Amino acid sequence: VEIIKLLLSSPYIDVNKTSHGGWNPLRVASLRSNCIMKPVKLLLSHPQININMDYKKNSSHGLRLLSILLCNYDHNVSFECISLILSRPELDLNGILY
Repeated sequence: VEIIKLLLSSPYIDVNKTSHGGWNPLRVASLRSNCIMKPVKLLLSHPQININMDYKKNSSHGLRLLSILLCNYDHNVSFECISLILSRPELDLNGILY
């Protein structure tokens, strides 16, 4: 958790940067939220975090964080994590399904 705090405090870190496979820190942390919620909360507190990112940029329909979490709810995603995402005022519920 201390490493995450340190990285988030750097002006050189793009908190929304994704890998070639469409993974970013919030997606990774959210999909492990049954184990630990602190990384998710830290990432969500960052002023530049984008919870409406399209993880499937090459398709005509987006794949958003909320739809990924709902599809994985039985596995590694906590109810608390989904509740946190749903409580965000900037959440765009249009186009979350693919």
